[in-house]
Amino acid sequence: MKKRQKRWSSPLVLFLLLAASSFATGATTTTTTETPTYPFFEDLTVEKFNHMTVHDYTERVYIGAVNRIYQLSRDLKQEDVATMGPKDDSPKCPVTQVCPNEPKRPTDYYNKALVVDYSQSKLIACGSLFQGTCTVHDLNQVSNYETPASESVVANNATASTVAFIAPGPKNLPRTHVLYVGVSYTGNGPYRSDVPAVSSRSLDPSNTFVIAHSGVTTGTKITLNSMSREIYPITYVYGFSSKGFSYFVTVQKMSTDLPRPFISKLVRVCQRDVQYYSYTEVPLVCRTSPDGIDYNLVQAAYVGRPGSELAKSLGISAQDSVLFAVFAKSKDEADIYNKPSPNSALCVYALSAVHRKFTQNIQHCFNGYGERGLDFINPSQPCYPTQLQINDEFCGMDVNTPLGGSMAVEAAPVLRFSGILLTAVAATSTHDYTVTFLGTSQGHLKKDCRTRGSKPGFVKVPSFMWPWCVLNPMSRVKCPPISMVRKFERGMLAQVSTTSLDQGSD
Repeated sequence: MKKRQKRWSSPLVLFLLLAASSFATGATTTTTTETPTYPFFEDLTVEKFNHMTVHDYTERVYIGAVNRIYQLSRDLKQEDVATMGPKDDSPKCPVTQVCPNEPKRPTDYYNKALVVDYSQSKLIACGSLFQGTCTVHDLNQVSNYETPASESVVANNATASTVAFIAPGPKNLPRTHVLYVGVSYTGNGPYRSDVPAVSSRSLDPSNTFVIAHSGVTTGTKITLNSMSREIYPITYVYGFSSKGFSYFVTVQKMSTDLPRPFISKLVRVCQRDVQYYSYTEVPLVCRTSPDGIDYNLVQAAYVGRPGSELAKSLGISAQDSVLFAVFAKSKDEADIYNKPSPNSALCVYALSAVHRKFTQNIQHCFNGYGERGLDFINPSQPCYPTQLQINDEFCGMDVNTPLGGSMAVEAAPVLRFSGILLTAVAATSTHDYTVTFLGTSQGHLKKDCRTRGSKPGFVKVPSFMWPWCVLNPMSRVKCPPISMVRKFERGMLAQVSTTSLDQGSD
């Protein structure tokens, strides 16, 4: 195998996890010009770190990388490592790996998903090998793992996007929680049409990773039609659960007609829905006013709690959740390419407003207005009028499904950057303040701390809140001990996306 050139990964968000011990303990700080030193972890033999997650209780750090799954202590000492590749594989082999007449070659493993299953005390890791299968690892010894099922779950190449997270599922299942997965179509081999774009996967040990519920023609899955898979790429950026629904943040074309601009969308399914009749998409817009600059490509997102002043400005309480999302404008003025320019913005959305906008779109269609849309899934039809009154808990029917709403969830940027591509975001709150951490494509970290009415731009905050972490091109991470950080929200980074929109389907 040829030697690879080292390159930056999308900002591995380990640096966003951390704050200094004086913040965690309430100790006073002194001004110093010395650069602090902290524990770090590196592996110079590894091309790229893909994902990471931190255990809420043990504070162990797990990193999914190319050909490796690492287990680190809370102070970033390596405790164990699982070697996942290279292994002999071929995209022309089925997921069962039974293909005696098909030549195989050594193939790298690219980690596509890394999730802690707290209910069973296991680590779920999914990779690009063997049609995108998943493994289940011992949390105390990641090198001890098994592949419980021959199921194609995630993308089977190095670059196509995958987002996975655990959240509640339908009530009639053996286990209350399922694995939600959003996967870009890769076209890498003859078996990818069998992999749904969005699905709920069982976590029951006797049925692990199979579709959670399957009917004759429906189930907990959505698949793109055969005419659209190759021409309608969807990039999955982030996923989260809120008030009985599971969401995916995506980038896709405005329609299947060519040429059409790329836009950002929220995808939603009701967690109680065993048929996915509730599957709905709504545009997610980050646009300036009055000049109307549209930052159309969402790069990363994070759900967190606002400070009290931000909450007031959004008309919500500080206990409500908000969606922080960073966007870029397309490189071309017509926005018909999904390559981001170095012009970025941060937008913030109250999830209560997101819920209302979905309800508004569904009610509009059920009143008989507009088109159902989403012709890349099923042929679009006019919305069928009903007398049904939709509320925020509506879980879908076998009419007007799947549904593509036209009324967008929209916000104006709270921050804008010229010449900078933002690729990661996380946030926390402390009293009145909302502190936002923004990672860039160059591996730099920006921090914004503001209250309502503060001027745009980055303001100085106490040095004890500085995150001192660096990721360099040689897969090296420097950061303070995790024990210092629990004033930040638990698991704050477990789902921060590391998927770049430069990563399309092969």
